[in-house]
Amino acid sequence: TVDLNNQIVTLRDREAAEVQRLLMEYSDLLRGRLAELRHLVAGIGRLDLLSARGRLGRRLDGRPGEISKHGELRLEAARHPLVELALQREGGAVTPLDLELAADSRVLMISGPNTGGKTVALKTAGLLSLMFQSGLPVPARRAVLPVFRGIFIDIGDRQSIPDRLSTFSARMKNISEIATPVQRPALVPLDEVGTGTDPEDGVALAIAIVDFLRARGALIIATTHLEALKAYAATTGGCVNAAMQFDETTFTPMYRLIPGIPGRSGGLEIARRLSLPAAILAGGRG
Repeated sequence: TVDLNNQIVTLRDREAAEVQRLLMEYSDLLRGRLAELRHLVAGIGRLDLLSARGRLGRRLDGRPGEISKHGELRLEAARHPLVELALQREGGAVTPLDLELAADSRVLMISGPNTGGKTVALKTAGLLSLMFQSGLPVPARRAVLPVFRGIFIDIGDRQSIPDRLSTFSARMKNISEIATPVQRPALVPLDEVGTGTDPEDGVALAIAIVDFLRARGALIIATTHLEALKAYAATTGGCVNAAMQFDETTFTPMYRLIPGIPGRSGGLEIARRLSLPAAILAGGRG
């Protein structure tokens, strides 16, 4: 059996050497056609992307967006795709959003109750703009959008203990990074602009930020609870108010955007609906 075992070992070595020889030979053949292979891979990638766009558009009942002729932004029956997919899994349906910023307007100030859908409206406008510019079907009955040179977002709590940034300082840092590169045309969604500090300072900063950005040619969609910012939007040219609809009898949000009017926050009613103790609510009402 020693001779037989030696033969097996020898044959295995020869097999491994032949495999290595063939791999090198075929690698040399492929290396000579590397440019064609790269072109083929790129083509397959483009086809895969087009197929993925089509599948996503069919799943979301999306439609091609239209390029804005005069700089207006108009979304009719728009849906946030991630919210819609999540609700579909739960057997629910998303409430479509109608949002418009006319060609002669640069700022849309959205107000209304907490949990009323202000931030979702903000994210829907930003995400659908990015989908449109990426060649994706847009989940809306109709979408008329500018082609933006940049979309700059300030949404959410950006505080960082390692970087020694509070919520307010983190947001100011982010806005300062937005202010430098922004140029016409740009879209800037701002969530709860001016909050996190003394209300008077916050309002002054918020107005200064909005004025600076719109002077640089940006379209601004902002959310707020601050009455001074609602008044600013009502009295400043090129700025408009809009309110998230709120059922005053049941104190429940309707998730529809009503143009032309500021919204009421209804903080006490929302707190009651979220089961805040009655003693606290009574103290809040004075």
